[in-house]
Amino acid sequence: MSNLPEPRGTAGLSPLAAARGIHSARRAQLEVFEYGLRAAVDGQKDEIDSQMLGDVFATAMEEELRLLRSGRSEAGVDPHSQYIVSQKVQAFSKLNNRRIARRFG
Repeated sequence: MSNLPEPRGTAGLSPLAAARGIHSARRAQLEVFEYGLRAAVDGQKDEIDSQMLGDVFATAMEEELRLLRSGRSEAGVDPHSQYIVSQKVQAFSKLNNRRIARRFG
């Protein structure tokens, strides 16, 4: 269960002191075990969050690029239309970034 030493003999101790010592040793072992469990859970949560965050960023980027491609296609060579597309893509990107920061910040 843990690397803590097992309680040794109780020679020379009163029954109450021996019982307290054994109880303290078991409580320490349980505390170490629970700490390891919490660390494992936290590690798995971090891994899941990292994977989810990667997926969210990839999806946001794909949508921003889709908007950029379709906007550039529609704007053609007109500089004013291209400027509007640029502004909309930037606004969309900022909204995505704020949403992601709210969710994972």
